[in-house]
Amino acid sequence: MKRIRPLLLALTLCLGIAGTIGVRDSQPAAAISPYYDHNAREGSIVRLYSSYFLRGPDQDGFNYWTMMSISGWDLRRISQVFAESQEFKNRYGSLDTPGFVSLVYWNVLNRSVDRPGADYWQGRLGGGMSRGEMMAYFSDSAEYRQRTITSIAPGWRAGSNAAALLGELRVATERPTGFDPDLFPHWDDMDHDGCDTRCEVLQSEKRRDGTWYSLWDGKTMTSASQPEIDHVVSLAEAWDSGAYGWTPTQRDWFADWQTNLTAVTSSANQAHSGRDAAEWVPPLAGARCAFAEIIVTTKFTWNLAVDTAEKAALGRLLTGCTSGSTVIPPVA
Repeated sequence: MKRIRPLLLALTLCLGIAGTIGVRDSQPAAAISPYYDHNAREGSIVRLYSSYFLRGPDQDGFNYWTMMSISGWDLRRISQVFAESQEFKNRYGSLDTPGFVSLVYWNVLNRSVDRPGADYWQGRLGGGMSRGEMMAYFSDSAEYRQRTITSIAPGWRAGSNAAALLGELRVATERPTGFDPDLFPHWDDMDHDGCDTRCEVLQSEKRRDGTWYSLWDGKTMTSASQPEIDHVVSLAEAWDSGAYGWTPTQRDWFADWQTNLTAVTSSANQAHSGRDAAEWVPPLAGARCAFAEIIVTTKFTWNLAVDTAEKAALGRLLTGCTSGSTVIPPVA
C-alpha cells in the first residue's frame, strides 16, 4: 500500500494535533488517523480545493499545502497559486474579472451573483485585491464552512464534524447473510516495496522502544508477532451494511484502507470481531471517541449504512468528544 500514515504522522507532529495518540520524543506511540477539525488549518485547505476545483484534495496535494501552511504561507497565498494553476485554467479557461466573480458565487454560494455583489467585488479586484484573496475570503466564510461541514481531509478521521457525518449516514436494516472473509482480500503490497498493509500499520504504530500500544484495551505488545490489525468497521459489519453490493475491487480496497485500521491485542480484536458499536465498545473509555469517529468516517466515506441501534450508540459515544478526548498512552 502507498505509505499514507507516515506522511500524515509527519504532519501531525508538525501541527501538534491533539487526538493522535501520544508522542514520545517526536516518535509516534500509535498512529491512528489524525482528528479533523473543520475550523482549523486542515479544514481551510480542504475548502479551498472544493471552492476552486469542486473536489476534495488528493493525498499528496493536501500534504504539500498543509506543510506550506505550516511553513508560513497564509491561505491567500495558497489560494493565489490555485487561481493561477493549470488545473484552474484547464477547467475554466481564461476568465475576465466579472467571470471570476460569477465563478466564486456559483462554486462557493451555489447561486448567481447579484448586481450589488458583482459591483462590489469587481471593484475590489479592480482596486488591487488578488483573486486568491477573494476566493480565500469566500471559501473560509461561515456560510461555506457550514455547507462543507461533512468534508474531510484524506486519511484523517472525523473530528469536530463527526456528529454531522453521523447525521448523513443512511439508516437501514442490516443484511447478515452471505459474508465470507475471503470476499475481502487484504494485506496487499500495492507499491511492491516488500511491506504489505499489515506491515505498514505496524511500522507507523511502532514506538521508540520497539513496542506497540493497543488503543482499545491500553495494553503494550512487545513483539511484532503479537499485534493483530483490527478493522474498526469490521469486514463482516461492512458486508452487512452494504458491501454485499460491491465489486471485488471495492472490497479489496476497503480491506486495506488504513484509516479504518489499527494494531491491537489479539484479545481486543477477537472481542470486537464483527460487532458494531451497539454491540461492543473498547473497554478503555479513553479510546471510545476515536472508535466512534473512525466508524463514522469509514461508513460515510464508503457509503455504508447504520441500523437504528448502531446510530444511537454512535451518537452517545460522540457526545462531548473533542480533539483532546482520546487517551494518551503511557510513555514507553
